[in-house]
Amino acid sequence: TASIVTDANSITKVLITGIAAGSAVITVEDVLKSTATINVTVDTTYKKVVTLGVGETEKVSLKGASGFYNVDISDNLVVKVTLNKDDAIVEGISGGKATIIFSDNLANKLEVDVNVKLPHPELKYDITGTILKLYWDQIANADLYELYFASADVNGNIDVTKYGNFNLGSNSSYLIDLVNLNKGDIYFVVLQAISLKSTDIASGIDISKVIKIIVP
Repeated sequence: TASIVTDANSITKVLITGIAAGSAVITVEDVLKSTATINVTVDTTYKKVVTLGVGETEKVSLKGASGFYNVDISDNLVVKVTLNKDDAIVEGISGGKATIIFSDNLANKLEVDVNVKLPHPELKYDITGTILKLYWDQIANADLYELYFASADVNGNIDVTKYGNFNLGSNSSYLIDLVNLNKGDIYFVVLQAISLKSTDIASGIDISKVIKIIVP
């Protein structure tokens, strides 16, 4: 399970090397016949973290294992795995977290923690009179939606120094009265999907999803 050698750079340390999975007890004795016992556990589980979006894939190498693989996925609704020789193709199915454990017949294990980002919500709007209606389709596994907004600079572009945000809860639409705003004012808005289970899978802020609204 483990081997031990003295450390050439130290008279008080030894080097322990794992050989195979399992547990071992090592007894060390010095020239004065004093002994010390070391309990060693060798774990052959390797770990990796993968972050991707829905519909995205990432290749995970399984080289070094025996070639006989067992795959255990904690949540098949979040990720899908396709084996191709000594590679595994991990694909995001829906926003969430899952753990994939690859194991072979030699007790080697690779544990992959997968974070699948929530898709970016497609924000749409209608204006009736002075009422602005923002609406969007619900995102699977999203618990909340955060609205980010910014006014325009003198050139009509996003003014990154004048922005704000507020939480819209779990709703799929939101009404804003524009009555106190000036005609022709320009605002930019974008929506973020959030999971209460993990901040790792929030959709982030996608500039390409920003919409421009001009006060009528």
